[in-house]
Amino acid sequence: MKKVYRDIDNVNYWEKRWREAGEDKDYFDNLDIYPIKYAMQTIKDKNGVILECGSGLGRVLKHYHLNGYKIIGLEYDKGAVDKIKKQYPDINVMQGDVRKLPFKNETFDYIVSFG
Repeated sequence: MKKVYRDIDNVNYWEKRWREAGEDKDYFDNLDIYPIKYAMQTIKDKNGVILECGSGLGRVLKHYHLNGYKIIGLEYDKGAVDKIKKQYPDINVMQGDVRKLPFKNETFDYIVSFG
């Protein structure tokens, strides 16, 4: 297990992390690794609507989007959302707080979150 010690608060930690990070790949080289392995074990219906909370730079979001799934990404950090949207303007990702979901009840068939 990797231990991470933060010398700054949560908001500033994630803003800094996503600002300094490069772009995530559009695909997984290995489907038997975290987090895609567990997403695939959970999401069984290609016609189901998926919410990914904490999309980061979009690794899982891009995988499902590019494979024709109906997925919405919700990410707290606006900089990360902007990076994803720059690469894929048509991807459904938004800035928001998982503690205050902007969706009606029963909107999603699957909700996943990694990290």
